[in-house]
Amino acid sequence: MNAKAKYRELCRTNADIPLSSQDWWLDWSAGEENWDVVVAERDGRIEAALPYVVEKRAGMRRLGMPPQGSLTLGAWVRARETSGVAEKLDREKELVAELIRKLPPFDLFSAWMHWKHSYVAPFSQQDFKADVFYTHVLPLSPDFRTVESGFRESVVRDAGRAEAALRVSDAPDMERLYSLAAQRIGANEAAPSTLAQALALDEICERRGCRRMWFAEDARGRVHAVLYIVWDCDTAYLLMSGEAPLLRTSGAKALLLREAIRFACRNVRYFDFRTKTPDPEDRHCQSFGARPAPNIRITKYGGGRLAAFASRIKRSIAGSSRV
Repeated sequence: MNAKAKYRELCRTNADIPLSSQDWWLDWSAGEENWDVVVAERDGRIEAALPYVVEKRAGMRRLGMPPQGSLTLGAWVRARETSGVAEKLDREKELVAELIRKLPPFDLFSAWMHWKHSYVAPFSQQDFKADVFYTHVLPLSPDFRTVESGFRESVVRDAGRAEAALRVSDAPDMERLYSLAAQRIGANEAAPSTLAQALALDEICERRGCRRMWFAEDARGRVHAVLYIVWDCDTAYLLMSGEAPLLRTSGAKALLLREAIRFACRNVRYFDFRTKTPDPEDRHCQSFGARPAPNIRITKYGGGRLAAFASRIKRSIAGSSRV
């Protein structure tokens, strides 16, 4: 059994692998033949894995993220009870270093690490560059009232005002949702880039029971806002959302986020707003009580044509700065 087949089996038996690192998500986001994985095993059991998408362009080989659905795609390490922090980090460093050594030759490697697996030392020691960005994550509780007590007054007020004027529906209608959410897709590399891709993902997630959508509309049938989440074993991710440009003052966005968080409280432990920004301060997310969490981008040029090109660009910039 090759590494990819072993990884598929791992995904079936381990619920703690982040959503966009799971094999079925990669089949959708990259295409079944366009991704692979390296694994580190001990006593016949996978202890760590690093899936990656292979892209060849202009004679160069890139490893990293899929063209769509790119939430995160870093190294996964099996959780294990240890006697202390030092032992845990030493184990993780050893396993991830092995994964890096097993990667095939590349001109460029670029991937985003999940905030639950953000230990970058093994990559830094192998000359990968680490750039820190932030998503915003809201810790949840089965008691939604406890979570809601952390909302700012403005959120509570906007959601209450919208609730009095609008109707919330969760009837599945991806075409309707996408028509409004598509206005923000260009700035959201994780969302499906076409309606066909969105329909395909929605069908898969419906079968797996890991998606939900909401609509807020008024008495005239006008949709004010839409929202779509997906989730894995412990985290819900805000994948798509949108607002009608002329109806943004209704408070519909706050209302739908409140409904999504209420739903997530019954199913998972965290709600990820997926902001992916270099600034840890985000007033909108923090108004719901969310905290910054690191989404670290790791990159490295290999020894091929892309590295040579990048080197020439750097020398050119350095030369210009001396003039």
